[in-house]
Amino acid sequence: MLALRAHKLSSWREVKVIWGIQVPQQMTETQAFSDLELDSRRNAISELVTAHNYTGLWKMGIEVVEKESAVGESCYETAFPPSIYPRDILTKVISSWEIRNSPKIGDVAIYFNTRSRSTVHLGRITENGRIRSRWGLGGMLCEHSPLDIPIYCGRELTILYFSEPK
Repeated sequence: MLALRAHKLSSWREVKVIWGIQVPQQMTETQAFSDLELDSRRNAISELVTAHNYTGLWKMGIEVVEKESAVGESCYETAFPPSIYPRDILTKVISSWEIRNSPKIGDVAIYFNTRSRSTVHLGRITENGRIRSRWGLGGMLCEHSPLDIPIYCGRELTILYFSEPK
């Protein structure tokens, strides 16, 4: 399940399920889906990433910004500056940063496993409202829509957007 936008929630219950995907209560089915069924699309993305098929990713609307990281970065190092990573990264973010309804440029998108609430992926919001994130350790750096992440990140996900305190 994938929540498309997070709200300042006191609980995780302010969502509804459309076709097995958690979305905010006010979101319609049309807003929640693209033409392809989400699992099929995310499976296709995983296959293209594994095959290093950059043209296929581009055709799906995913921009490969960097083909691989020479220093073996993961999505964590890419999303946060060295001053924050790796010490207590998520504890700091979740406890002191603001959850946003509408992400702004530079905000962090954190993908959680909906059941275990463990973090599975991180990215930063770009100027066009997309997410820039690294897929895999030392893997490609991509700019993509919030839903367009490889299926190996998990099937039941919740996305929360966080903004650094001023």
